Amino acid sequence: MINFATSVQVDLRYGINNKSFLTLRTGMFQDKDKFAELINMAPTAYAFGAEFGRKTPVGPLTLGAQWCSLRGFSVAASIGFTF
Repeated sequence: MINFATSVQVDLRYGINNKSFLTLRTGMFQDKDKFAELINMAPTAYAFGAEFGRKTPVGPLTLGAQWCSLRGFSVAASIGFTF
């Protein structure tokens, strides 16, 4: 059986000043058995979140909070670049 999947993420970033930024993001994941169901059915999961970041010498320092329809509320922190 072949499964089909798609995901979409949109980030809106606002520069507060030269070193700080705020990001609002939303995303959707769709996983269905038939290709036509990718368009015709409700998403498998969706999420919303916000993140505050500050540029540092070792890369961006970020602190974010998000909510996902599958896992609920969570927080995350990171430092350095994402590859």
